[in-house]
Amino acid sequence: MKQDSMDSNKLAGKPLSGPIFTRRQSSRLLYRKRLRDEQKAETYSYSNNLHEALIKKDTVNFWKCWRAKFDTSNKCSEVSGCVDSATMVEKFADLFYSSLCCNSHSQADNLRVEYERLRGSCCGHPVTDNDLFDTEVICRIISNMKRGKASGIDDLSVKHLLYSHPALPVVI
Repeated sequence: MKQDSMDSNKLAGKPLSGPIFTRRQSSRLLYRKRLRDEQKAETYSYSNNLHEALIKKDTVNFWKCWRAKFDTSNKCSEVSGCVDSATMVEKFADLFYSSLCCNSHSQADNLRVEYERLRGSCCGHPVTDNDLFDTEVICRIISNMKRGKASGIDDLSVKHLLYSHPALPVVI
């Protein structure tokens, strides 16, 4: 089919009508349809093989099929020119630390003053420095949060809090 499609594509220039055009279009459409069908068949084949391995409880065959379809052999072995895993970890730690650091201490102080000025006109019980939050209370609040809700403006979801490091409630 591929050869027929290529041959009909080379005929007489590529007219916009007539028998050559019809042959060219039909051979191209047949070839493309066959490609799509083969891709679908490949997906079904792996799905069926995985399903059969699960039904038969054949773990060796299941993982063999799984790795053939989903595992990739090109694992990341270099980050910013470094191949040492300890150096990579340090680079990631530095990146995340720099993204969480204050960019400007004077701007942070100005924002705190502005917040305290606006807070004076708030209704309700004001939060003072005497109000303490216990780590246990924070843990309980996080564990009782409803899952499946949309992320906030900071793109953090409840799952981020639930599956974060256990030190997060201490930091909060």
